[in-house]
Amino acid sequence: MSAVRPSPEDSSVDLHGSGGGALTSGSWKMDETVADSAQSTTSESIVTTTPGETTSDPQNPGQTRQPPTDPQCDARIAAIFGGQGAVAATVDEPPGVNAGAARYRYDHLAGQGVFHIYTDANGSDKVTGLFIPPGGRLVSGGEYNNHGDTENYFRFSYTSRPYKGVQISLLHVGGTHGGEVDGQYLGNFHREKNAMGSVRIGNIAGPGGEGEGYNHTHVKVYFNGRLTDPRKVFCK
Repeated sequence: MSAVRPSPEDSSVDLHGSGGGALTSGSWKMDETVADSAQSTTSESIVTTTPGETTSDPQNPGQTRQPPTDPQCDARIAAIFGGQGAVAATVDEPPGVNAGAARYRYDHLAGQGVFHIYTDANGSDKVTGLFIPPGGRLVSGGEYNNHGDTENYFRFSYTSRPYKGVQISLLHVGGTHGGEVDGQYLGNFHREKNAMGSVRIGNIAGPGGEGEGYNHTHVKVYFNGRLTDPRKVFCK
């Protein structure tokens, strides 16, 4: 069995960071092998405003206004990307997950173009579907080595409205198979849809996202190649 290689998604290997990489070509289908991709060492700045407005660096407190959490937006994101009972977070994590940890996670979540989606309000060890809006094309994905831990990710690109120019990279995807930790290939869910019309690609919480009270998937959102506050894309 071949060794797990670093992800083409991020030259620093740590997909939880703000780096990005070149996309690879591929068709939107299940069981697609991970594609080769040139790595990029170019850092990305978060887009915290709507397209056309000025941007700011979330790592600079003097320039960044950290918006409060928006429960209605979080609920909408959960409805788009999750099955029944799923909960999402863009700023504050739910009080029932990751007991004892700080709830305010702007710098890890929306401030980095990220949201978390949990199996439920307690991050329980259970099967909850993971969905994406229809029209996404799988462009890269599979297992990768994150500082000695084998995790997985799958990245989708949108070329038509309402999400034209959007790319989403989902880390810790369950319901997969193959590879070192059964995380290499997407499963076949027969294009099952949720109430929002999104298409199921797997389960919430896969390699790297499993843990007592913290079963989640980490989702990075890009607009025109730049990491973007997910609320600007899915709740505008």
